Amino acid sequence: MKLRSYRFQTILAVALFGLVTTTSAGLARDLKMSLFVKDSHFLATKVFVPMAKNIEAFSNGELKVEVFASGVLGKTADQLQIVENGIADMALIVPNYTRGRFPFFEAASLPFAFTSAVHGCKVFDQLREKYLNESFDTVKPLVVCVSALSGLLTKTKQISSLDQLNGMTLRGSGNDQTKIMAEFGANTVNMPITDVYVAMERGTIDGVIMPIGSASGYKLEEIAKYYTLINFASTPLSFIMSETVWASLTPAQQEAVSKAARIAQEAMGVAYDESEEDGLKVFAAAGGKTNDLPEAEVAKLKSSAAPFWDEFEANLAKQKDADTAKAFMADFRKLIEESAAK
Repeated sequence: MKLRSYRFQTILAVALFGLVTTTSAGLARDLKMSLFVKDSHFLATKVFVPMAKNIEAFSNGELKVEVFASGVLGKTADQLQIVENGIADMALIVPNYTRGRFPFFEAASLPFAFTSAVHGCKVFDQLREKYLNESFDTVKPLVVCVSALSGLLTKTKQISSLDQLNGMTLRGSGNDQTKIMAEFGANTVNMPITDVYVAMERGTIDGVIMPIGSASGYKLEEIAKYYTLINFASTPLSFIMSETVWASLTPAQQEAVSKAARIAQEAMGVAYDESEEDGLKVFAAAGGKTNDLPEAEVAKLKSSAAPFWDEFEANLAKQKDADTAKAFMADFRKLIEESAAK
């Protein structure tokens, strides 16, 4: 009996020691971060690589983040799925690529909503608790933001009048852009941004609706000669973490991730707006010419775009309910005005 008791005590002690060491070792985690942008892209260098380093620093080295850029873990449209499937622990996603799942986010694409990326990011950051977070069930949103505003990049024609759009074929993001451009006689097509250079070179398309800050990443300054500043629309983005992974972190680790995410939230809009300035410089250095659309033409475009705000609210009411849609749009408009004034 004593021998058995001694053996039992020994086994128990070893087991408890193993439990303690396992628990201690379990504090250290290697996390995978997926980015669909290149490692040289400003979102990587200015926002998410620093975020990865901050997570490690703020967690005292317990959390180490390996960054997988250039979409090596999955295509842009698959980033949400690869986090849900455990291929990555966190990722940058475009909510609009999953139509219907993140209905509130689609408001970022409404024409002329924001004056800058910083403006849009402030608005969305203030909407997250009341509206945005409810769409995330399998993942945790750490950053919610929008891209820089889109302009019109063209190959052979400088656009100073909306009448010049008649007969042109443009690459756009679809939805409102397609409908609005159609009113002025332009045909808008969807294609991967990586195909735009060749399509423009061959004359398949005449131009592309996009932020100028992203153009140099695809060397479009080599083929396009004109850029018209329109401030047309933004693209919503979110940086997410697997809810399962988040729940497995210690409170201190969660705090470290949240602290790093807050810094990334503040940096993302700034990075986008700075990229616009850099993009204009690159475009000018390549011989490109930039112009503003005359105020009278902008007024026409805004008038054409206005009905899409009501249409968005009507569609949101179908997905949610009329009261929620009305409340969201009221808050959205209010925050746009308040944030623009700051």
